Amino acid sequence: MFIRLHMITSDAANAERFDGIRRIQAWTKWNPTKDDLPLEDGPENPRVKIIDMDPETGEIIPGAKLVTPTRNKYSYFDFGKKGNYNWAGVRQVSLFTTVMRVLDLFENKDALGRRLKWAFGDQLTVYARAGKKANASYQRKTGSLQFFYFTPENKPDTTIHLADSPDIVAHEAGHAVLDAIAPDLYTSRNPQTRAIHEAVADLTATLFAFEMDDLGSRILESTDGRLDTANEFGWIGETFGTELREQTGDTYLRTLYNENSIDPGSPNYINSKEAHHISTVMSGAVFAGFIDEFERRKRIRAERGKITTFSASGKTLWEVGGFVRRALFRGLDYLPPGDVNFIDLARAMVATDTISFPKAKDSNFRQFLISNCIDRGIGSKPEHLEYQPIIGEDPATRANLVKLATDLEYAANFAEENRDFLRLPTTAKFTVTSLFKTQKKDVHSGGIKKEREEIVLKVRWSENETGRSLWGINRFPVRRGTTLVIDLNTKRTIIRLTNNPDYASDDGHAEMLASAVRKEALFHSEASSHAAIM
Repeated sequence: MFIRLHMITSDAANAERFDGIRRIQAWTKWNPTKDDLPLEDGPENPRVKIIDMDPETGEIIPGAKLVTPTRNKYSYFDFGKKGNYNWAGVRQVSLFTTVMRVLDLFENKDALGRRLKWAFGDQLTVYARAGKKANASYQRKTGSLQFFYFTPENKPDTTIHLADSPDIVAHEAGHAVLDAIAPDLYTSRNPQTRAIHEAVADLTATLFAFEMDDLGSRILESTDGRLDTANEFGWIGETFGTELREQTGDTYLRTLYNENSIDPGSPNYINSKEAHHISTVMSGAVFAGFIDEFERRKRIRAERGKITTFSASGKTLWEVGGFVRRALFRGLDYLPPGDVNFIDLARAMVATDTISFPKAKDSNFRQFLISNCIDRGIGSKPEHLEYQPIIGEDPATRANLVKLATDLEYAANFAEENRDFLRLPTTAKFTVTSLFKTQKKDVHSGGIKKEREEIVLKVRWSENETGRSLWGINRFPVRRGTTLVIDLNTKRTIIRLTNNPDYASDDGHAEMLASAVRKEALFHSEASSHAAIM
């Protein structure tokens, strides 16, 4: 069963730049599972509900109608015909489609290989017009995405609807999905932990842009297939930023094209603890690695096929986007729970990429990622980020993996009996925060497909750490954790990631955990919102 959905793929800024660009694109391959049904007017299904309010009265207005043809054709939501669109209906359908498409990018076997559950409940509510102000947000407390609208001061007859900007919608959907994957990030006081939320949301918006056929083609055409000059791919909130910051000359809220660093000795040091600002260090490192791998593969494809680099750019963009998406999204699944830093995310991405593609010919992206992270102060040596294979005895080989995959009590006993292996302090009270199975798929050189089942086990504990605050020297609670990934095919642990500093010698944390960057960031945390696009 397939359902035809539609989404806005080009905001007003791109529509103005690329004459005649297609602003609405169909997604014809949505094949909902039984858990995604029933599908109702709105649109609405058990996972996502769109609500639209009349800007004059504040009353909820009827949503787009579901049309189910009597013959063997796709069902779809009606928002009028081309040239006579009901734009409120377009907006409603596009919001639903974008959220479901972002979910699909995360959940399919090429990425996480598991179904996610929202951090707040069963259904995400998406407000198409939540009110009049220049903002958009994800809120766990209300289980909602909220998109507002505003009138620029210099354009009193113009209304900017943030729900009409696909990058902003994908960004906020990325927040909701990340909260489902790693809920500890949302509640952390550590600026780098909070900044991971913003970095991932921005990268989600960028990776989502690669799904827009017409937009991608237009951008590559305008740069002759060069991604390093295709600024639009790395701009976040272009229409929003242009209207709000016309006086500064900026045409975006943030850009992934940057050389920002958390190294205080760098000329590009980000001297801020605000999450949105420092997030550009991590997102910039991942995006720079993407560009490096794109240019490498494009050149090889052009030489082998005896075609121009422009002709090779389209397929290469899709291919490398898959590599980056796989490493990023799976890396999030493997993050230790608790308060984590950029180095934790980088190491998780490198670890999953190494497991998926042990041969360099299948992925050089991780080497580019390591290099770009080090350039930005995320570690100083490659070995701080490289994959650490499990050496010595592995308790997974003795465990009842059927019970371990489903029984929280058995998992807790397994962790208690193997504290040292899980990097647990001797007497610390711990909690099993996550226990789930995944089914992942990798495609290697020559189109060879390999699938594997995994068990992911996460444990978390709290410790007090001494540091400076506005009130002098104090002790502060810090949440630490460990993630184990067990391959059900080999019945062995393939990944162990921890942020326990007592194991820094073999887990590469000594430098980051002892650095002034971490100390100052952790104990001088400024209030910042990872829920807002601004």
